[in-house]
Amino acid sequence: MAVVKPDNFNADYILHNQSIFKMGAENSDLKMKGTTHLSMRQEVVKNKIYNTIITQSQKLETDNADLKPAIEELNYIANISKKIKLIRNSSGKITSVNKKSLNEDWKFWKKNKIQKLIPEEHKQRKFIKKYEAGLHYFEQGLQNSLSHTLLLPQIYNALYRYNSYQKPITATIKQASKLIDDLNIEYCFYPFFIKEEANLLIMCFETKISNQNQILDKILPLYKQNKNFTIENYDFKIITKYFLEPTNYKILYAELQLIEKMHDNLCYEVNINLSEKNVAVEPLKKRAAKILKDKPLSNEVAGNLNLNIQKEVPKKPLFEAKLEQEKKAKENTNESIAIAIMLTIVFSIIILFLIYG
Repeated sequence: MAVVKPDNFNADYILHNQSIFKMGAENSDLKMKGTTHLSMRQEVVKNKIYNTIITQSQKLETDNADLKPAIEELNYIANISKKIKLIRNSSGKITSVNKKSLNEDWKFWKKNKIQKLIPEEHKQRKFIKKYEAGLHYFEQGLQNSLSHTLLLPQIYNALYRYNSYQKPITATIKQASKLIDDLNIEYCFYPFFIKEEANLLIMCFETKISNQNQILDKILPLYKQNKNFTIENYDFKIITKYFLEPTNYKILYAELQLIEKMHDNLCYEVNINLSEKNVAVEPLKKRAAKILKDKPLSNEVAGNLNLNIQKEVPKKPLFEAKLEQEKKAKENTNESIAIAIMLTIVFSIIILFLIYG
């Protein structure tokens, strides 16, 4: 396959997302779902990708009374800046965001809309402080947004000749843990399935954690407090699957699944799917469901893509390899101590023999 670079396109999308937070077997799940209608325009000039995203409408819903104020705020925020302009590099990474237009939108909304939507002054002050703090870090927040991870993928390096299944396609991304306070999970995306067909390019990716030591330091004490669960219960992963137009890499259908889990009754799950409005998505959804993470890669796939592809080396469950290393190091230390004690005893016997005959 010849490597085709991203190209110009216009597309209208529907984005569905659902979040589920399980907080113990005795508590009801916290659920939130949303639907967003948006348009996306892409223009490629040399090695830069110019994107304009226009939100036509967004609706977030929840049945949980405690979550409703936060959902209401998110619906306000979605209507402040309906247009986002940004630039990405040739790999798909966001390099800059037009913050001037975002600031202008915010000033207009603060002057003309906030009084009507948030009448109480103390709530206004709280909202303004929160929004302006978020606006300051808007670019970073956009990089870490799961919806924008799906809509603006950093996947194009996976098609270049020098890449392989053992190399990450993204820079390190940070995601704040939803289960553990003051913990950032750092990860990169790696490809695990790539296949080209007549009018379709399928690309699938998974995350691999890069800050295992920091996570272990946080979660090991928590597991020691509860004998019913072990470190093997912990999991964090994000899997993305894309069905693309091969000529310009426009997304026809894509889905993202995130799971962060301490155990089955304490976990956080997110499912997002993105589909172009004029595309029949049900056949693509069924195909996506059949692409399993552990499905072996065929030589035909590697040959078709003309990539330096190798089959993934099977890896052990999260943290198992790290814990085995620590266990082995501890065993080696114990062996060294035992040998030292034995040598001390032997030398003592020899000395006693020399003194007393």
